[in-house]
Amino acid sequence: MVIGNYYTGHRINVLQTIGTAAKYYTVNPKIVVALKDEWSHTSVNFTEKNKVKKYTAGSILKVKAIKYTANGSPRMQLEDGNYYTGHRINVLQTIGTAAKYYTVNPKIVVALKDEWSHTSVNFTEKNKVKKYTAGSILKVKAIKYTANGSPRMQLEDGNYYTGHRINVLQTIGTAAKYYTVNPKKVKVLKEDWSHKSVDFTGKNRVEKYKVGSILKVKRIVYTSNGSPRMELSNGRFYTGHKTNVVKYN
Repeated sequence: MVIGNYYTGHRINVLQTIGTAAKYYTVNPKIVVALKDEWSHTSVNFTEKNKVKKYTAGSILKVKAIKYTANGSPRMQLEDGNYYTGHRINVLQTIGTAAKYYTVNPKIVVALKDEWSHTSVNFTEKNKVKKYTAGSILKVKAIKYTANGSPRMQLEDGNYYTGHRINVLQTIGTAAKYYTVNPKKVKVLKEDWSHKSVDFTGKNRVEKYKVGSILKVKRIVYTSNGSPRMELSNGRFYTGHKTNVVKYN
């Protein structure tokens, strides 16, 4: 139903737009997350020739302004001056700290701190489900968002967990075969080397430990790809694979 009130039609105040404009961001969302892979363009008129950069799903984009094509189609002008689709099936307004969260499904994460999962993306005391302790391995089904654009990890059981990088870390698919909780002391089951770095190479080997050696573990640390390592009390690094070492009491 059309209401019979009146509004200025001056072209400095209003612009003719497309019938589907409500499906686009027409107010600058400032920061968005890409929901699908898509290209930015050098012009508001999107063509194959003026494609500039492809953004993958999960990318965080900063928006400078909303601009329009000659026929009134909304476009987001990014901070670099290029243009991107503002369609809500392609992008979602997100929080300013979104880069500190996983916005691309990490598949498997290790909990770095004790934290609860929830039945809803809106975390409250009432909808807490299960407490995961530091070192727990969690399988992630998808990334979902709250109404205000805060990223959440949906776990395989359907519940939701924080995706903040201070709470979880993407890890390898075989992480459950390693110690991800500090065992304090381990007994060596296979002869192996300690290393100066979490990245195990022939060059950074330090000392070989024989079968039966007892090692004191300072903490669990991770490589850049999420492989668990044991940092020993002497500052060296050693494999935490359960076929190589066993917890020693």
